[in-house]
Amino acid sequence: MGQMHVMVLGAVMGLLGFLPSGILFELVLTRGKRVGVGAGLASVLVSFAFMSVAALAVRLLKHELTLVFGGAMACTFLAAWAVEAWRAWRDANAPASPGEGK
Repeated sequence: MGQMHVMVLGAVMGLLGFLPSGILFELVLTRGKRVGVGAGLASVLVSFAFMSVAALAVRLLKHELTLVFGGAMACTFLAAWAVEAWRAWRDANAPASPGEGK
């Protein structure tokens, strides 16, 4: 497996690690649905466990490519959260509708 393949695999694993928390965040952001603390904590634990197991698997199979894989995974995970943070900031700072506050 080449270095580029490992980078792509790391990016895919970073996106998959983002999904549990990202889905909950999207529910709150777009639908205004309430999400409990337990669900949020569970999504963080699932993400952490998934990405830790993925990194451990690469470490055991191809230890020389662990840094490349982990770097791609972390950068993709953080980039996805940067996009979500920007969307939340934009929505929070949007002008109020005319009927709001009455």
